Amino acid sequence: MTRFDVILGKNVVKKEKNKLKLILEEDEDLLKSIEQGMKENNIKSAEVTSINGFLKKGLISSKEEGKKNISEIEIIKANGKFKFGGEDLWGKLEIFSGGKKPLSGQLLIGIATEGLEIIMEY
Repeated sequence: MTRFDVILGKNVVKKEKNKLKLILEEDEDLLKSIEQGMKENNIKSAEVTSINGFLKKGLISSKEEGKKNISEIEIIKANGKFKFGGEDLWGKLEIFSGGKKPLSGQLLIGIATEGLEIIMEY
């Protein structure tokens, strides 16, 4: 089960955005965890600012290569915006991987390894 840590922004000069940290377990769906985290914390609109960890497997879409299956990749950078429209979650997540052959593109399906962390601002 995904663990949620709400981190409140604190700044005297200007109010920082609140942050939500999602820590995923082995074989959890990354996009469904984002949706669950937003629902359980009553967040209507959020932005993914970083993801640290590895994807066990998934599917990305890129302009260069079209749709591509991926496995065992480290995510070094990610960004995306999500918003609820009624009961449906709308948005997309762009990821960038490390390694000898870096990949980038929109994540369509992503299954996490143990401990993958997602930081969201809202």
